[in-house]
Amino acid sequence: MTIPPFSSPFDSLAEWLGVGAVSADATAYAMQLFRPVQLNKHAYLVRAGEYMPEMGLLAEGLMRHYFLQTDGTEITVEFARAGDLVGEYNNMLLNQPADHYVQALEPCLIMLAPIADLRLACDQYADLDHLSRLYTEQYLYRLIAQMSQYMTRRPEERYLYLLEHDPDLIQRVPQTILASYVGVTPVSLSRIRKRLMAGR
Repeated sequence: MTIPPFSSPFDSLAEWLGVGAVSADATAYAMQLFRPVQLNKHAYLVRAGEYMPEMGLLAEGLMRHYFLQTDGTEITVEFARAGDLVGEYNNMLLNQPADHYVQALEPCLIMLAPIADLRLACDQYADLDHLSRLYTEQYLYRLIAQMSQYMTRRPEERYLYLLEHDPDLIQRVPQTILASYVGVTPVSLSRIRKRLMAGR
């Protein structure tokens, strides 16, 4: 796995948000805060109960956020792809221990930087602060949309939504984890897939 130039993932995130490239001075300042970290498949960036004073940009790979219920059932709530910011939001926003797990589903390359240093960078550079606010808005919009479709759709409809909007996840994510994301057991997901195949 090769490590890309630090500027590449940061500029691609800015372009994705539609705000154009971050200024050269701000990029140079921010990029010296980051360090590359490689995670093996199934490794954890952070576990529930831990505190991770860093956040990162996922340059390569696929990760998931999940909660663990008292009976051991995993509830997957979000996937992170290349270009997404990754971290644990209790750590980042509330300065509290993590309440869920962030796990690599594939070999991952992450650019990590201390949260405190990134906040100082946002205070110093308006375009970094603007980028941070836009990403937060995008993330909240995505989270609310996901919660809405989860609360208002039946499991089969949620799986169809996944097929339409995130077809790559069907190929990249094990069925047990897909089932925990859709909100059904693996057996129920298998039945849903068989019904959909039979209806074609």
